[in-house]
Amino acid sequence: MEKKIYYFLGSSVTYGFANNGKSFVEVIEKNLKCHCVKEAENGTTLTDDDSTSYVERLENKLDKKEKIESKYGITICYGKDKIKEKSVSSYKLLDNERKVDAILDEIDDYFSKLPEGFIEEVTTFDSDDATEIVILILKKDSVGVSFNDREHEYWLVNESDTDMDLAGDMMYSMMFHAKYSPKRDGFLSDWNDYNPDGFTYGSSSKNKKYLCSSSNIENGYFLLDETMEDPITEVQLLFSMLWDDECMEKYNAINLPRIVDKMKFLCSEISRIFETVDETAYWNRYFIEK
Repeated sequence: MEKKIYYFLGSSVTYGFANNGKSFVEVIEKNLKCHCVKEAENGTTLTDDDSTSYVERLENKLDKKEKIESKYGITICYGKDKIKEKSVSSYKLLDNERKVDAILDEIDDYFSKLPEGFIEEVTTFDSDDATEIVILILKKDSVGVSFNDREHEYWLVNESDTDMDLAGDMMYSMMFHAKYSPKRDGFLSDWNDYNPDGFTYGSSSKNKKYLCSSSNIENGYFLLDETMEDPITEVQLLFSMLWDDECMEKYNAINLPRIVDKMKFLCSEISRIFETVDETAYWNRYFIEK
């Protein structure tokens, strides 16, 4: 995006009481060429007990997007936001205010369901520095994650199936970081144990007998042709479905034994690799014994 935003809460010093309303905030904004938001009143309190408190004034200043970004430590781009990263700069960002507002609600809802500390754990390599998640809300259907350095990862979402887009991006991020972090060696390495003997990805035309259908329940290992072409696509789809009750019902997934076995293994691997995850994680809800 064009500029970083810095928020300053304070009282008389931050306001610039002795300098006609100009303080160090304006100096920082000018020298760093950034955007500064100053919320300052004389006699401000730290406690959140009235409209002049630090907390209340910051909450009122932030818009929905900024509140979500602040809450989860992510960046969201849409509308006229500028994307400097060349690999994703060609995407057209959604600029429909009504649609964007609905998607922001979905993003907020999605991240609120993640285990505490999960995002930071997933996006951290073998060091203490985590990559920043940048969510691009797009005009046209396009999903995926782009990694260009160890500082940012770009998640692509659109107005249809936002939850599933986010879940698919989340799954890809997990696999990427697990692959390159020595702390998470072996993540999903036994995936092929849950496929038919001798099966290899990339041969869907030869393996139609393994597609799930109403007449092929016990021997149905795959939901779609494309999930037989690439294991990453399959893992992303299965994880995404665990976020979408309608999709689970559409494919009758919970009653397909081979699919359930894969989903259970996927959930168990996430719990094994990531310390912030336990059986209460949202995606485990289908398999918790009641």
